[in-house]
Amino acid sequence: MDGSPSRPCQVSLCGWQVDLRAIYRGLLRRREEFGLGERLYESPGAACAVLFFGIGEVGLNKQVAGVVLLRGKEAPRLAYHSGRMRFWYEGQVGEPVVFVDEGRRARLHEFVQRFWRRELGIRDRILDCEGGRLLPI
Repeated sequence: MDGSPSRPCQVSLCGWQVDLRAIYRGLLRRREEFGLGERLYESPGAACAVLFFGIGEVGLNKQVAGVVLLRGKEAPRLAYHSGRMRFWYEGQVGEPVVFVDEGRRARLHEFVQRFWRRELGIRDRILDCEGGRLLPI
């Protein structure tokens, strides 16, 4: 027994079949324990999707999450995983993800926490949907 939940780990989000085990990478129990969720944003033409996962609150009306890039709606492949890096989901002005260049890139807001100053910050980033990598602005 591997200690993982017995519930199905495939979910359909906007028609994308997402493997939560691959997304949460061994931390799937935290999803249920803390009531974390997911939100998927599909690019124009549905060539790729940005999935916010493990959405959790860091302050009043301030939520952050990890991000993955999926390609191929019929058989989604994981093209990028943010690892321990977090991105603003709610609490900043504007949408959490905006597709630009006809869906070839996505603009995101990286969550920056400065413990020594006790402040939360933001860094604009570009997710290259074709190259599967994060770029600075």
